[in-house]
Amino acid sequence: AQIRDLYAETYAGEPFIHLLPAGQQATLRHTVHTNRCAISITPDDPGDSACRDFIIVATEDNLLKGASGQAMQCLNLAFGLDETAGLL
Repeated sequence: AQIRDLYAETYAGEPFIHLLPAGQQATLRHTVHTNRCAISITPDDPGDSACRDFIIVATEDNLLKGASGQAMQCLNLAFGLDETAGLL
């Protein structure tokens, strides 16, 4: 749970980062046609409470987050607009 807490703290308040609930795997269905990045964190051995190895998956729609969405997000910030304007 500690690594998940670190991610949750790091990305708290980030409108385009979605940390998925424990046990849920990030897939393209979480991000297709959005400017979001979905992140899942799964212990490599879910039965071992002391597990120190994790599988971290991040998905994004490269047509939005990777190109036009990123440009729009940067322009919003450059012009002092709400970072999410036109993207949510």
